Amino acid sequence: TIALRNTNPYFITGIPGVTTTESVRLSWIDILGPEDASGYQSTYQIVAGAKFDLTSDLRLDVSFNRSRNRDVRDRINQINLCGLQGLTTPITPVCTIPAGQIAGGVIAQTTAADAFNPFGPNSAAVIGRIRAQIRADNFYQQDSFNAKLDGRLFNIGGGAVRFALGASTMREHAGYLTFQNNDTADSSIYRTATNGTNTRRVNSVFGEVILPFVGPDNAMPGMESLSLSIAGRYDHYSDQGSTTNPKVGITWGVGGGLKLRGSYGRSFRASLI
Repeated sequence: TIALRNTNPYFITGIPGVTTTESVRLSWIDILGPEDASGYQSTYQIVAGAKFDLTSDLRLDVSFNRSRNRDVRDRINQINLCGLQGLTTPITPVCTIPAGQIAGGVIAQTTAADAFNPFGPNSAAVIGRIRAQIRADNFYQQDSFNAKLDGRLFNIGGGAVRFALGASTMREHAGYLTFQNNDTADSSIYRTATNGTNTRRVNSVFGEVILPFVGPDNAMPGMESLSLSIAGRYDHYSDQGSTTNPKVGITWGVGGGLKLRGSYGRSFRASLI
């Protein structure tokens, strides 16, 4: 519902009791079209890696990964109250008045060419001052490099003791941008509503040792295999400090294909950037 003053050329005269202002109930769907939301997403990923056999018992794996996601969302056929009625907000404290017009938005104009007509068609110029759009543009990118060395150390009763040592570095970068013209002086003018970026770097080292106490050479009834794994990981976050997390696991091969496993570990999950 809008308040139409008698200075508007489309003011209806002759209504009993109405002299200066009349209330008009509108369907903005009929005037601007239905409010709609649309958008798109784009994603790409690059993966590269290599493996090197340093010796018969030692191998080095290196890899690089980049992934990026962009998400764009549009909300169209919004109402620009600054252009419609000259309403101001703390963000838009002044509604600029186009040349040759008066304050108060298109509702307050006194000529048919510039005034808003709530009862019939309006010119493209008038609709252009009140039709608005909001766009949100977000992206997230992750780059990581990993290196791992693994192999055999020596033999014990159940077989070869194996190890793995590694390190990784990761960079996360995210950004968001929202711009809109639903509260600007004119719908041809967009303003940035929100805008920001954030970056996080994570450097990590990790290691694991697997000790096979029982294997094919010393198996016994009820115990075909028995191994113990000991692992640890250290992560340093540029924005959340450091964390060290251990993990211990045991695997018992009872026989006949039956295996029992148990483990204890601790992990850390960082908040989203």
